[in-house]
Amino acid sequence: MSRDPVRILIANRGEIAARIARAVGVLGHVAVGLWTDQEIHASHLAHCQEWLRLPGATHAETYLNIPRLVGLAKVHRIGAVHPGYGFLSENGDFAEALTREGIVFIGPHARAIRALGDKAVSKTIAREAGVAVVPGSPGAVAGLEEALAIAERIAYPVLLKAVAGGGGRGMRVCFSPRDVEHHFEAVGREARAAFGRGELLVEKYIPVWRYPCLWAT
Repeated sequence: MSRDPVRILIANRGEIAARIARAVGVLGHVAVGLWTDQEIHASHLAHCQEWLRLPGATHAETYLNIPRLVGLAKVHRIGAVHPGYGFLSENGDFAEALTREGIVFIGPHARAIRALGDKAVSKTIAREAGVAVVPGSPGAVAGLEEALAIAERIAYPVLLKAVAGGGGRGMRVCFSPRDVEHHFEAVGREARAAFGRGELLVEKYIPVWRYPCLWAT
């Protein structure tokens, strides 16, 4: 039985948006791309069948702006939204807001996102389930002094890591207290700009080259 094509808004940009758009087309649906005033000729738009302007000058005003994205989807009668990765892909509020408007969120349920999208919460769930976790802070650190204390306890090198988001943003490897002092504020700013949250974890950094079994084929 044939189905009507669904107009799927891709709430992302760049290569990930292009890949999603191609997959949407293969499945017989309509890929709707977003463009901002800073990226009026963004490469991913070439793979979409429709395009919508996303007002704003920063990520906080565009790809991280839940009311604006949900409003666009509602006004333009979008059937589903694919968040890609990064940005709002791990934001339970975004998934919930779309669902309230009858728009399908292509991804996990909001409850699962809230449980596992926050790295501090997911570590707690893992520990309670008896799963081994990387040594480090049990949750977001309160500030630089706590980060330094935890780094000293678990021994260098350590990783400063954003509680929210993913894709390598908001991360720095630190080999000394000086590195932690130098990177702490910058990592928090990067995380806040990319994911809307600046809280950080401190974890033991384990170089892959020490454990060839992790990557050898």
